Amino acid sequence: MTKAAAKRKARLNLQRRLCAHTLSRAAYQKLARQQHYCCAICGRGELQLAIDHDHQTGMVRGLLCRKCNSLLGFCQDTILVLENARRYLLRFQEPDKAKEEREREIENAMYYLYQQQALETWQFLRSLTKLPDDLLEMNPT
Repeated sequence: MTKAAAKRKARLNLQRRLCAHTLSRAAYQKLARQQHYCCAICGRGELQLAIDHDHQTGMVRGLLCRKCNSLLGFCQDTILVLENARRYLLRFQEPDKAKEEREREIENAMYYLYQQQALETWQFLRSLTKLPDDLLEMNPT
């Protein structure tokens, strides 16, 4: 595949993902800039970040690398599953650098899900109350 064909394929793939999540290219680029073009969980830089979203509400939560997006998909966005996986790994890991890195990745994934749940709760409560406009501009994260 030529470089031009690969770029065209990547552009079409991005456009398809944007349409699926009703996200504009500008909104995607803004989110990518806010995350410094890195995965929101592991921090790895990626050329194409997956658009993470809540499967119940459809709300876009952030941009993730394929591995972290798959991690959340496999655990069905359930924090308890991630905590159980963390405890399981700790039972069998030897105390070395690999263990610390795995712990950090799981903790980052758990923090990300907690943060998203807090934001969704805040948005829900905000929708129930009539708060002054200046308070509506506040962002809890």
